[in-house]
Amino acid sequence: MDIKKFLEEEQSFKRGFLVSFIAAGLLQFLGMFWTYAWILMVVAGFLGGFLVKKAGKGFLVGFLGVLLAWACFLAIFEIIGPLFEFANVLAALFGLTGMGVVVIILSLVVIGGLIGGLGGLNGHFIAAIVYKKE
Repeated sequence: MDIKKFLEEEQSFKRGFLVSFIAAGLLQFLGMFWTYAWILMVVAGFLGGFLVKKAGKGFLVGFLGVLLAWACFLAIFEIIGPLFEFANVLAALFGLTGMGVVVIILSLVVIGGLIGGLGGLNGHFIAAIVYKKE
């Protein structure tokens, strides 16, 4: 399939979500080598949002893609080690004793989801500029 034809045809929400989810998962692996790999979640959202034709769906694609990718990583880390105990220690530092789950949910939604969602929104708007409607 020609790349230009692929980008110009109507893209589905599912395709944008899968691109955002896979990109977020792959880019997060850079966290083993670079401490600030979470910043690249903007790129993951951007790639998914670039494929969606509506702004609201562009935000949602990036938001859900990064959110679910981070949720998968947190599930893996819970299997490997005591993630919730570590989250309880972090919550205690903020004065939220015993509320480690709240820290995990806030980190997923506030940090990951919003960064991915704003990246998806930017991806949609850049795509709208590059591929103007006739």
